Parts: sequence; structure tokens; C-alpha cells
Amino acid sequence: MKRKAGTFGRDDSRGTGRNAPASIASATARRAERARVHLAERRRRERKKMKTDRLRRTGPGTPGLPESILKLALWVPAALALAIGIHFTSPIQHWMFGAEQHIARISVSGARNLTPDAIAAATGIVPGAAILAIDVAEVAARLEDEPLIRSARALLLPEGTLIIAVEERVPVAIWLGSEDDHETVDNQLVDRDGHIFASACGFEDAGLLRLVGGGRATAESEADRVQAVALGRRIDAFGHPSTGAYLLHLPSGATGEGFVLEFSSPKRRVILGREHLSERLDRLERLLRSREPSVTAATVIDLRFADRAVLRAASAG
Repeated sequence: MKRKAGTFGRDDSRGTGRNAPASIASATARRAERARVHLAERRRRERKKMKTDRLRRTGPGTPGLPESILKLALWVPAALALAIGIHFTSPIQHWMFGAEQHIARISVSGARNLTPDAIAAATGIVPGAAILAIDVAEVAARLEDEPLIRSARALLLPEGTLIIAVEERVPVAIWLGSEDDHETVDNQLVDRDGHIFASACGFEDAGLLRLVGGGRATAESEADRVQAVALGRRIDAFGHPSTGAYLLHLPSGATGEGFVLEFSSPKRRVILGREHLSERLDRLERLLRSREPSVTAATVIDLRFADRAVLRAASAG
């Protein structure tokens, strides 16, 4: 078959040769357009389906309620229940602690030196008292006003039991009064806080540390008594015969000697001052254990000087 001259080896016009790139670009654009149309149609059908489902849930012919109204509808029952609870609180309280209910018994724990009956009497509450008339905070405060009670708690049970828990003041020393009149004043008990709280009658033979001097109720005097109790424990731990019976004089502005130990057998005064008390007690223990003649004969040991002790013996006259 003959061919026309000049056409051998050339592509026809169906997308080959020089027109191929334009044909490919056109096909790609058509595919992209069909994808956009398909995606838009799919979204339209989904929106239609969601609207149909919402209408089906809310009932035929009823428009969908706004979300805020639906949330409000959920909170209404909760608010109603809260209002009912508040309304009936007072009747329930009356049912638990009704005016007709009374104290049946008083239970006491923590009694040591006081008896449970004495603590129960200090509450001011007697069996048969109306429960609604009792303020447990006031009961605890009333008990803490008692000299022998350091702290107190009160709890009221619905069946009519008043529970009392107390911490009593524990005596750790006896205060004999000031330097001048400790032989005649009424001796007082001292607790671990340095607080003077009750008469020492009945505790004279209890082996408690005996303190002399200082004020009665100032913060400084209470701090001195606390420190004196700590000194007494250290001295008792010596276990030395010469420390068996002694008085501990509290600091006095008149003498400037600070804490002073007064031993009765043998008769001796030990001046400690107010500072470096732990180191000075260590020095005193070493001196007493040394059994040196100068120490044994000394009637005054002054430890207020650094790293040494001044010993004074009684004069021959």
C-alpha cells in the first residue's frame, strides 16, 4: 500500500506524538472534577441522613431541641433532689438528735490521776440532759479549764452517749515558791510545759524534782522550768551518790548565778549559769567521778568559766 509523501513515521492526532502531554493533562483534570463532585454528593447524603436520624429520635413532626435545653433538662432532676435534701435536713437531724432524746451515759477515757466520775462531773452534763442542748465544743473547753486537764475532746453519739477523751497534765516537778518563802508557801505541781497547775498535796513523796525561785506564770519563768526539768533528768542519769537529793534553783536577776544546784549530802552548791549547760553538766560529772580531795572537800563548784571549775571549800572557822 502506498503512503502519502511526508507522512511516514509521524503520529496521528489521537494522543501520540507532540499532542500527548496535553491529552494526559486533560484526562487528569476530568478525573479530579469527577472526584470533587462525588465527594460533595457523599457529604450531602450524610447530612441528610443525620437530619433524618435526629428527627426520628425526637419524634415525628417535632423539631430537634437545642443542646443547651437538653443539658438543662438533665440538671433539673439533680437540682430537685438537692432541694428536697435541704428541705428534709432539719427533720432528719431532729430524728437523730431529737428533743425527746436525752444523755443516757458519759464515757471517759484518758483518766490517770483524776477519776472518770470526776471528769464526767466537770463536763457539767448529767444523764437525762437533752441532746440538742449540748455543744460538744463548749464541753471540751469547759474541761480544759480544769487545772489537771491539758486537753479534751467531746463526741456525741445518736443513741445518747457522750464520749469524753482527755489528756491530763502529768507532774514532772514540784515548785517550792520563791527563794525567800519556799518553806511556807503551798507547793505546786509543774508539768512538762513548765506550767504550774495544781497543789502538790499528796505528791511530796513521789520523787519529783524540786524547783525553787523564778516567777509563777510568766513565759520566761515557764521556759526556765522546762529547762530545769531537762537538767534534772541529766543529773539523775549520773547515778552518783552525791546527786541523790537536791534542789534546783531557777535563775534570779538578783544573783546572776543562773541555774544553781543545792545538794544536801554532802552539802554543796553547784553554779551552772545560763549558757552551755550541757557542757557544764558533763564537766560536773567528770569532777564528781574523779574523787579528787579538792572536789570532795568543795562546798561550792562554780562552772561558769570556760573549760575550768572554781572550787571553794568551807573555811576552817
